[in-house]
Amino acid sequence: MIYLRSVLWSLTYPITVFAGQAVGYLLGVALYYIYNNIMFLNLSELIVAVGPTLVAGLFAGWLAGVVITKFAGEISFATLMVLPVLLTALALVGNVIGYTGNMNLTALLADGGANLITLGVFVSVVRGHKGLVSHTRKS
Repeated sequence: MIYLRSVLWSLTYPITVFAGQAVGYLLGVALYYIYNNIMFLNLSELIVAVGPTLVAGLFAGWLAGVVITKFAGEISFATLMVLPVLLTALALVGNVIGYTGNMNLTALLADGGANLITLGVFVSVVRGHKGLVSHTRKS
């Protein structure tokens, strides 16, 4: 039953990541606006191009992890991670294929980095969940 529950909870990952990416991107653009127009900081072009997307990935991973930790009961970490890892790998393949089409290294760094940050933050938030069940065999 724990495995089925974990698979069902992993289905919330794409939905929460999509919503988190949208909200996080707006947050990243707002931070850029504050840094540029209120604090009058001169940011490099790379940070301007990549920053909002990386903030979006950070927020999306945090949101997806918080949804699991707040609402899920006992879950299996390994089973929960199958769908997020597959979706992240698929997104990274799509990023590389998109790079070969338009040769925009900045977009590849931003999108690929955001996908990896999303998964990394999600894993770190979920690892702190008290309902994780260990399935190690006892001798």
